Amino acid sequence: MVFKKHRLRACKTAFYHGGNRYLSPRLATYLFDAATNVSVVNPAQVKFYGQSLGVKTKNDKKDSVVLARYGLKENPKLWQPEALEIRELKALVTRLEGIGKDL
Repeated sequence: MVFKKHRLRACKTAFYHGGNRYLSPRLATYLFDAATNVSVVNPAQVKFYGQSLGVKTKNDKKDSVVLARYGLKENPKLWQPEALEIRELKALVTRLEGIGKDL
């Protein structure tokens, strides 16, 4: 996954991300490190918000519009990553567990 950092730094846009168990922490941390405002929101809340707007079809373009409208109207709290030391420790523990499984 490649992101263009210079484009993200050029604008101070808020990113509203419907949480994904695997992608969400990495993407949110990357965006936070790029000095952008990040909110990670519950996908079910966004889904029901879209249904309340009468959105019946589901595709990336419609999802992005619903997510943007949700972010503007609901103003979800900004996301903060865990401290760098904690993230590094978790990565080391995960690596150690992986090595243990390989043995």
